[in-house]
Amino acid sequence: MSGGENITKLNAAGDQQETEFTEMPAVNANDSKTRLSGASEDGRETDAFLGTAKDDLEARKVDGYDKEADGQGNEHFYGLSREELEKYANDPVWVKTRRVLFAILVVGWVAMLVSAIIIVVVTEKCPKNPNLLWYQDGLAYRVDTAKFQDSDANGVGDFTGIEQHADHFAELSVVSVWLEDMSSEMAYDGKDISLNSSDVGTMKAFANLTKTFNKKGIRVGIGLTLTASQLSSGDEDVTLKDVVRYWADAGAELFVVDAPEEVDDKGYLDTLIECQEVLDIEYNKKDDRNRVMVSSAARQQAVYGSEAVMAAITVVNDVCTGDRNGNCVLETLKNTGMANNDLPWKVVDVNYDLGNPACNLALRLTIPGTPIVASGTEIGLAAGGFMIWNDTKASGFTNKVNWTMPSSQVMVDSVLAQKSAGYDVGSSIYSLFKDLAAVRAEQRSLQWGKFLSLTFGGQVQAFVREADKIDPVVVAVNPGDDHAGSLEYGDFTRGEVLVTRGLDLAPGDEVDLNAVFMPSGGVFVAKMMEPEKP
Repeated sequence: MSGGENITKLNAAGDQQETEFTEMPAVNANDSKTRLSGASEDGRETDAFLGTAKDDLEARKVDGYDKEADGQGNEHFYGLSREELEKYANDPVWVKTRRVLFAILVVGWVAMLVSAIIIVVVTEKCPKNPNLLWYQDGLAYRVDTAKFQDSDANGVGDFTGIEQHADHFAELSVVSVWLEDMSSEMAYDGKDISLNSSDVGTMKAFANLTKTFNKKGIRVGIGLTLTASQLSSGDEDVTLKDVVRYWADAGAELFVVDAPEEVDDKGYLDTLIECQEVLDIEYNKKDDRNRVMVSSAARQQAVYGSEAVMAAITVVNDVCTGDRNGNCVLETLKNTGMANNDLPWKVVDVNYDLGNPACNLALRLTIPGTPIVASGTEIGLAAGGFMIWNDTKASGFTNKVNWTMPSSQVMVDSVLAQKSAGYDVGSSIYSLFKDLAAVRAEQRSLQWGKFLSLTFGGQVQAFVREADKIDPVVVAVNPGDDHAGSLEYGDFTRGEVLVTRGLDLAPGDEVDLNAVFMPSGGVFVAKMMEPEKP
C-alpha cells in the first residue's frame, strides 16, 4: 500500500467512508522511541511506544508516583519493587521502629489480659439462681373436670371442654393444670386399665388436651388415690406404677397422690418412690421433662425428710384468731417450715380466709412456695362450684337444654363480665389475679426469696420477699375495716408499684414507703429500691 492511498469502509450507519493511511516507516528494533503514527477519521493522532520504556518510566517515578500527567492531571501510583523494599529491610532506623512497635503490641495485649482478669475477680458476682424446676415455682391450677366446661351438652365437664380454654390458662400465667381425682374415672379388668365412663371423655381426648397445653408451655397433671390393692406387685393386680404409665403415655407429667388411712406410711412412701423411678427411667431420661410424683397434703408427713420424693403439698392453714391484729401470716409459715423455703418441697395450698377475696388472692400468690389455685379462684368463686364463664342461664358451662345451676351455687360475676372493658378494674378479681400472676412470674424475689415479716399496724398483713442481690418485693394487704400505715423497711424507703388495689396508685409509680396508707380491702405490691445517692 503506497502512502496517501484511501481505503473505503462502511461506518456504523452502513454508509461508505474513506480513510487515508500514510505509509509506515521501517521499524528499528533497537530504537525504543520509534513510533507508529496514523491519522484517525476524526483527525486525532495515536502514539504507541515500542520496545521497553523501563528507563523512561523510572526517570519519571518519584516516591512511587508517575509524575507525568495522564492529560487530566492525575498521577499513577506504582508499588515499590522487591529490590527497593530490600533497601529498607536492614536499615537501622526501620529495624528499631519495628521492634518498638512489636513491643508496644505485646505490652498492650498483656495489659488488656490482666485488666480483664482483675475485672472478673473484683466485680460483684451476679446472684446465682436456684435450680427450681417447673413444679417448684410456677402457678398450678387445680381443675374439677366435671364442673369446668361441658363440650358435648351432657351436663358434665370433660377433657375437650378444658382444652377449649387453653388460652384462658395461658393468659393467667398458669404453668401446670392438675385434673383432680382421676381414679374415680378409671376401671380395671385384670391388668387392663380404661376409663369407666365417657362423660369426661376418652384417653385420646386427654392426649389432645396435653398436646394443646404443651404448645402453650403448660404441663398437665392428674390426681390419683392409692388403694391398698395397688401396693401389691402381683401379676394379676394393677399397681400404681401401671396407672402412672397409663396416664404418662397420654402426656400427663404431674401425679398428685393421696391415700386412705388403711395405707400405712411406709407403703405409701415406698410406692411413690417406685413410681418416681418409673418416671425417671422410662420417661424423663428420654426427654428431660422432669415428670414428678407429688404427695398430697394429707400424707405429707409420710414423705417428710425423704430426698427420693421430689415434692409434697403443704397446706398453710389459718391460725389467725380474734381480730387478726399482728402478723399471723408469719406465724403460720413458721409452723409449716415454709418461711425460708427450707422444706424439700415447694408446693403450697393456702386455706387462709382473711374475709376479703382480693386480700386472700394476693396472699396466696405471693408467699413462698408454688401456689395452687382451684377452679374459679380467678373470679372469686368459692371452691367446689361450677365455673361461670358468661351471663347466660347456664353460665356458659353447658349447652344442655334446661340445665340450670344448682341452688347451692354461690354466684359471682362471670369471666366474660370481669374481662369486659366497662367493668370496674378495682373490683375485678380476674384483673387482680392476672396482674399478680404476671408479677410473680417476673419478680425472682417472689419465686425463691426469703420471707420477712413487717410491722404495718392494725390488721394489715405485710411482709417482704428478698433474694440475694435482687430487689426485694414488699406485699401488704388490709382485710380489716380501718385504714392503716405506714411502712418502713431498713434503708429501703422508696418503691416502684407493681400491683395495687384500693390505693390511688398505678403500676410504675414511684412511692415513698413511709407515706403508704392501706385502705380497708387494699392490696399493695411494690419493688423496693435503695435510697438515691446524694
